[in-house]
This record gives sequence, C-alpha cells and structure tokens, in this order.
Amino acid sequence: MIDFIRRHRRKLAFAALGLGSVAAIGKYAEVKFASWQQLQTKAALSRAGREQHFEATSRTAALTLRALFPALKKAIRTKIDSNEIIERIKETPDNKAELWNELKVAAFARCLAFIYGGSALAILIKAQFNILAGKIFTDPQVPKKSQEEFLRIVSREFIDSQLEQICEFSMELSRKFVGEIGLVTKFTCNNLEDFFKEILSQKPNLNLNVKIEDESDSMLNELIDDLNDVLEISEADWIKVNESCVEVGVAAILDDLAEAFEVNNDLCPSNKAKCLPLAKIVPMLNSVVEAASEDDEDDEFCLRLNSDLNKALESFSANIYEAFSQPKPQTNIDQPAFGLKQFINLFE
Repeated sequence: MIDFIRRHRRKLAFAALGLGSVAAIGKYAEVKFASWQQLQTKAALSRAGREQHFEATSRTAALTLRALFPALKKAIRTKIDSNEIIERIKETPDNKAELWNELKVAAFARCLAFIYGGSALAILIKAQFNILAGKIFTDPQVPKKSQEEFLRIVSREFIDSQLEQICEFSMELSRKFVGEIGLVTKFTCNNLEDFFKEILSQKPNLNLNVKIEDESDSMLNELIDDLNDVLEISEADWIKVNESCVEVGVAAILDDLAEAFEVNNDLCPSNKAKCLPLAKIVPMLNSVVEAASEDDEDDEFCLRLNSDLNKALESFSANIYEAFSQPKPQTNIDQPAFGLKQFINLFE
C-alpha cells in the first residue's frame, strides 16, 4: 500500500487538489446562488410593495378627482353663465330668437369646456399623485407640508387660471361651429356625436405647467419642476391620453342624452333614426354642468375617467409611477438615477 502511494503520489496529489477545487467551486456557487436568491426575493418584495402602493395611489387620485369635479362644474357655470340668458328668455322679449341663439352657443360651449377641462384635470391629478407617490416610496421623509402644498396648488391653479383659457376657447369654437345652425335643425344621437367629434378635433393651445409660488420650499420646487418636466417631455403622449379622455367625455354626455332621443321618438318618421330638433337638445346640453345634487361627486364622465377601462390614462399613470418609484443606485455615484430621461423611454 505504501509502495502504491509512493509510486502514484503525484497522481494522488493532483486528484486531491482537483477534489478540493471542485469542493471550493461548489461552495462558492452555493454562496452566490444564495445571494442571487436573496436579491430576487428582495426585488420581488419591492415589486409587490410598489404594486400595492401604486394601486393605493390610484384609488386616492380617483377620489380626489371625484371631489374636484363639482368645483370644475361650478367654475364652468360661472365662466360661461347662461342663467341670465334664460331669465331674459322667460320675459318673452322681442329678441327671443336672438337670445335662444346665445343660449345655444353657451350650452355647447359649456359641454366643450367640461370635456376639455375634465380631461386635462384628470391628467394633472394622475400625474401629480404618481410623481409624489414615487418620491415617497423612495424617500418617506418628504415633508408633509410640501406634499399638501403640491396637491393644493396644482388643482387650484388649474381651476382658477388654466380653465379660463379652456372656456374662452370653447366659446370661440361654439360660435364658429354652432352659431349658424338653426334651432329647428334635427339631430340623431349619432349625428350629434359626429358633430361633437368634429368640433373637439380642434385642440386648445393649453399650457398645463404650474407656476412656483414658494421658492423657499426646495422639495415643493422639485415636485413642481418634475411635474412640469413630465408634461413637457411627454407632451406628445399626454396629448394622446387627452384625446382618449375627450372621447370618454363625449360618450358619457351622449349616453345621458340617449334616453331623451328614445322618449321623443315621434318627432321623426318611423323608418328613420330617432331625432330631436336642436331647440330641444340645447336645454339638455346646458344642464350638463349643473350640479345633480348638493354632493355631486358621481358624475358619469368622472366615473369613466377613473375606470380601469380607460387604458390610456391608466398606462400613463403607471409609467410615471414606475419612473419615480425606482430606488436610486448607491454603489455607483456616476450612474444616473432612474427618472425623467428614463421616463421618456417607457413610451418608446
């Protein structure tokens, strides 16, 4: 046995070295696999956490939009006031036909402003909530004061300032497209839908950027800059989202009017689609922005904007949250954080 070992000592030494190397490699592989498993588990938990946080953010944004819609309607009623025209019509003046034409223009303008305004407000609310939520997910220490001011200033500036541009644009469109149409002109529901789509194909030159008020609050400035950058960088994308929301608004309004076309089916020959004269449609359009109740938060347009079926707005929101909720890399200070530049790539 000793002779065997002596004769083959070199082979045995290499064999032992090989077995030791295999054992070492196996141990190293085991450690690396365990580390990989930990990273995968951590990544899975992070994804799950972000998904839950995004869903909670979506619910909060939806509730906020519902709460703001009554204020949106009230602002449109104030900026495009048709009540004075209606009161003058009730007095049966000599220029009653002229007043009815004024009411016709105002009624259509109200609907246009509601559709344009509701769509733009939905985009702003979804964008700001997902930017803020993404920031909070990566840095829970975002000052509460900055959060509250950010949420307050965006909706306030839109309703106080930017909505004014929308209402003026809507009045111009209404005068151009509706002004010369007679009140006896009959519309089917499909005719009315096509007419609205023709008008709404005109895009307002709307700047949704938010102005900075408090330059001393660095976090508030950062949040507002992020919102403005998202709206600027992804302008082509949010315009597409806006077009999708506008279609939702047209469908919601016309679905509400559809019953009236069914009830008044004796106004058209039986072999034709049900229709109504414009004089009967105008009062219904005028009432679209009227409050249905004291607590008017269940507007059909708003409900559809918040629906999961509104894929364009949902995808837009998810992309924003994805961009801003990514953890910032710590190991390589030269590697840029996932943010606005990477946000652009999500749409390509």
